[in-house]
Amino acid sequence: MMNLQEQHWEKLFGHLTTEANPWHGIWTVYSPDREIIKSSQGIRILQANEDKTVITHT
Repeated sequence: MMNLQEQHWEKLFGHLTTEANPWHGIWTVYSPDREIIKSSQGIRILQANEDKTVITHT
């Protein structure tokens, strides 16, 4: 049986592979008054090592 930390890791990153999989998205920063301060497009890449013990975030 997995402990809580292992379960959390699996839910967040269990789908990651050793191949780079880019995620395209828009990141938006809001003021406390819910007004847009800045918005930008970007690509985020999450890639696991062979043992799936380390994740590289680019």
